Amino acid sequence: MGLSVKIDYKGHANSGGIYLITCLVNGKVYIGRTWNFKIRAKQHLWNLRKSAHFNKALQFDFCFYGASAFTFEVFDVIEDSSERAATELALIGEIYGTNGCYNATDQKTPNNLGKKLTPEHREKVRQANLGRKMSSEDREKMSHAHLGVKLSPEHIEKVRQARLGKKRSPETIEKMRQANLGKKASPEAKEKMRQAKLAYHAARRAQPISDSAVAS
Repeated sequence: MGLSVKIDYKGHANSGGIYLITCLVNGKVYIGRTWNFKIRAKQHLWNLRKSAHFNKALQFDFCFYGASAFTFEVFDVIEDSSERAATELALIGEIYGTNGCYNATDQKTPNNLGKKLTPEHREKVRQANLGRKMSSEDREKMSHAHLGVKLSPEHIEKVRQARLGKKRSPETIEKMRQANLGKKASPEAKEKMRQAKLAYHAARRAQPISDSAVAS
């Protein structure tokens, strides 16, 4: 893929514990456990690059944003396997339902989420997500990587379907309004909007009138 995932073993490449795969663009996280961080990272990256990852949501974003938009990092070193499992479920439980966890997208999280996170683990989650903004260099690399790349109709349809039914929060709407204050649409953008409206109304006029509509 050219650009690669940033990996940070934090000096524990051959240890076991909890790891995070984070998308720097949308902040979503995949949480996993392993007996060997280095081996598990290679397994994830091989599957992602082959578009064969079992987590479809993670795979979709990896293909959409590119490898350089992701990081793999050690979250906590835990040698005991049962403690790893309990900690993994607790971490997923903290993020589940907030659209911030890839794990919860493809599969239901068990109701018995194990132990609750300790204050120390909560602080680790907070620290791990501090400053999750892409550097200007990374943004520039992604921009160049996607120059000239056009999404297929299937990909566009997937994005459209994924966004159907999603409502923006009042805060998001206000942020978008503030960001667009004073901005004027270019002639090209105005023409695109005009064409889109014409196509919409043409499609509406072409729809057959049902018998119930006539009767009313």
